[in-house]
Amino acid sequence: MSPIPFDENFIKLLKKSGCEGINFGVDSTHTMILKNLGRDHNLEDLESISKLCSKYKIRFMFDLLLGGPGEDKDTIKYTIDSVKKLNPTCVGISYGIRIYPGTTLSSMIRKDASPGKNLYGNISSNNNFLRPV
Repeated sequence: MSPIPFDENFIKLLKKSGCEGINFGVDSTHTMILKNLGRDHNLEDLESISKLCSKYKIRFMFDLLLGGPGEDKDTIKYTIDSVKKLNPTCVGISYGIRIYPGTTLSSMIRKDASPGKNLYGNISSNNNFLRPV
């Protein structure tokens, strides 16, 4: 589930319906990385989610996607440290991303691809580097 929109009225409905757990696609807590990934939520949204889920005793998971555009050791550390403080029931981490054709990310990579910047394979002359497996 996307972290936004999410408010107390919504979690009350979830609780009333019997919901016992929610998996949020958080990706990161770092502002720059979230912007690069085209995400609209921020750390404050995640703090609110954490408080609401705890208040209504609903387990919650944050899924992280590490290795996106601009990611480095410092942004990864920031995200991991932030998530630890939010204390979700569970955390999932995927490292590295697959970029699909026609997405904002594919346009960004084709425009600014720099060899050695965490990109693998031949990018400039390989139309298949974006093909899903």
